Amino acid sequence: MLEAGTLLDGKYKILSEIGRGGMSRVYLAINERAGCPWAVKEIRRESSADIEKLRTSLRTEIELLKSLSHPGLPRIVDVIDKDDSFLIVMDYIRGRTLRDVLREEKSISQDKVRLWAIYLCDVLIYLHSREPAIIYRDMKPENIMLDPDGKIYLIDFGIAREYKSYSHEDTTCLGTRGYAAPEQFLSGMQSDERTDIYNLGATIYHLLTGHMVDERAYEPWPVSHFVPGISGGIEEIVMKAISRNPDDRYQSAAEMKYALEHYRELEKNYRRRAGLSIAVFGLTAAMAMTFILGSFRIDSRAKDMVASSRVDFIDDARSALTGKDRIMSIMGAMSLDPDSNEALMTLLDLDTTDGIFSKEEDEDLRSVLYSSYDDHRTYEDMLLLNSHDYAVFAYNLGIAYFYQYEDFGSRQMAAKWFREAAESGELSPSQTYRARHLVTISSYYDRLGIPDETGDSQIRYADYWRDLRESASGDIAASDNTTTALIIYKETSAQIYNNAWNFARESVEKEEIEDLLGEIEAHLDSDFDNPDPANKERLEEMEKVVRANISLARWQLEEAYKR
Repeated sequence: MLEAGTLLDGKYKILSEIGRGGMSRVYLAINERAGCPWAVKEIRRESSADIEKLRTSLRTEIELLKSLSHPGLPRIVDVIDKDDSFLIVMDYIRGRTLRDVLREEKSISQDKVRLWAIYLCDVLIYLHSREPAIIYRDMKPENIMLDPDGKIYLIDFGIAREYKSYSHEDTTCLGTRGYAAPEQFLSGMQSDERTDIYNLGATIYHLLTGHMVDERAYEPWPVSHFVPGISGGIEEIVMKAISRNPDDRYQSAAEMKYALEHYRELEKNYRRRAGLSIAVFGLTAAMAMTFILGSFRIDSRAKDMVASSRVDFIDDARSALTGKDRIMSIMGAMSLDPDSNEALMTLLDLDTTDGIFSKEEDEDLRSVLYSSYDDHRTYEDMLLLNSHDYAVFAYNLGIAYFYQYEDFGSRQMAAKWFREAAESGELSPSQTYRARHLVTISSYYDRLGIPDETGDSQIRYADYWRDLRESASGDIAASDNTTTALIIYKETSAQIYNNAWNFARESVEKEEIEDLLGEIEAHLDSDFDNPDPANKERLEEMEKVVRANISLARWQLEEAYKR
């Protein structure tokens, strides 16, 4: 195990451990000369009984990656062969694996999966076009990284191989059960491009359904068995990709990519069924409203029925396969209880659970908020009748805009909501205090570093530091929640890393900054011992990112405050 502070090859300083597997550990390191973060994969020799097999696997991964250049593949920049371990220095990819995403979400929407699959087809097209072709052979969720920008990367080339046109079988039979194609475990057969097609199809199957392909069955369950309402075109593509006979699959990644891009053309009677589903929903909603609100007095029994129907709508929104279905369910819940923020908070939570509040998700939320409740009022007008719920919604929407909008945050859009939350008088003292500081910080971003008419900066970084510190102080997990705390800690540590030199130039005390990082670290150690089981994986992943940011921030402080 490498200790923090270890200097490798005179230039890579180990900052912290960021991951581990059965045979290896991964560390965050910084290039002391260039100031660039890297990932260092350490594989100890004694961790494997078959050292020659390990050497061969590593040499394969290293040589293959060194020769490749694609935005969906990590670069290897250095290899260090020590007496007791192999050290591979590669691109540091911030984010989490699709296996982690799947553990959290149980299954993933077809829209997301389809876009990821198209991009993975591009990666396979690149690999298969090499001379000779490179067959990856181990596509699975844990070998696909999703970064905070929503980009994905194919990692771990330990069992990839060059296609040998003169060979009739693979030298070794390698792959992962549940994703590997039948030919990977059958003697006398060689894996080729169609093997990667199967691996990708099995990966898509798992992401969509939450279930791995049952390799014991001659024909696996169709996707619609687990996901009723799945696009018929998507299902057809997945089932074709995981055909047992390679001749029945897509014969190239380019062919599969084309199918994914034109999946609606495979959908039988798509338009007729889509129109019918909307009509049925509208009729059902209308009948429910008439039955609940028109046939009963608003007594305790009727109120219970309204509450039950509202919960049903919200549950439907959580399990919706498409954005349109989600919005329709949220609108149904809002119509039953327009002065409660429950439905809007559910939509906001669903929109930001992946760490990104996208422009499209923002537009969907605002389309609900500003829809007409009656001839004179919008749903926002109705929510304003409940001042406490409106303040809580405004505060959380401000958090989403400030920290998560399009991954980088929109301070200008956040300011309006923080201001309304802070002025409401309905929040806890700590939330009100934090909202006021975040309003101030929001106003800084357009002016930081920009000179006024005298040539001086309009805003001092010392002032920015003061408000940044105050917004991250206190027990945020107790006063807000663990997710908000981690979001704020992530942004604060990143801003310290980005602005350490600016803080040093304006004589902000280094000890103050170090104290805040230490305070954040102490909260990480004490406040997240018993996370919500439903969000455990996501919170643990966020915590890893914060700890990595803290390591980078401390390194940057040392550089910035050198005298």
